[in-house]
Amino acid sequence: MSWEYNLKFYDRRFANKKIILIDGGEHQLLNETEAIKQMVYSLIVREIKNKKRHK
Repeated sequence: MSWEYNLKFYDRRFANKKIILIDGGEHQLLNETEAIKQMVYSLIVREIKNKKRHK
């Protein structure tokens, strides 16, 4: 499947989603380079902190 198809799929299924595209990222972001893994973890932590602030 192409990433374009996947974006459309998630767009239809999840109303409160936030899509972030990562340059150089492939299929399994947490099995990629250390820099990409660190970026993914940082984005996840940032989103969790943002959700807690807006409750």
